[in-house]
Amino acid sequence: MAVVMLVAEPTAGEPVLGPAVARQIATQGVARASLLRDGSSIGIVLEGWAFDPASFDEVIRVLFPDRYADVRVFHEVERIVVVPESAGKGVS
Repeated sequence: MAVVMLVAEPTAGEPVLGPAVARQIATQGVARASLLRDGSSIGIVLEGWAFDPASFDEVIRVLFPDRYADVRVFHEVERIVVVPESAGKGVS
């Protein structure tokens, strides 16, 4: 599954969201989008089995149509599965 995180600077404004936008980004292979926020920035995590991270430009233009240049893109570098230590041990 491809994962990309968009981090919008405050100058990018609010992302455009809603059913029409969801349909548009779904055509790019995005199956899930999570909106994150702190005091100064907005982050959007995009995921999808059919999502090609190379096509993120179109998705950014849909979500931030006026100021897409103020959005940074973080690409997944590594995925780690965390398993409790006792999960792999047999019963004695």
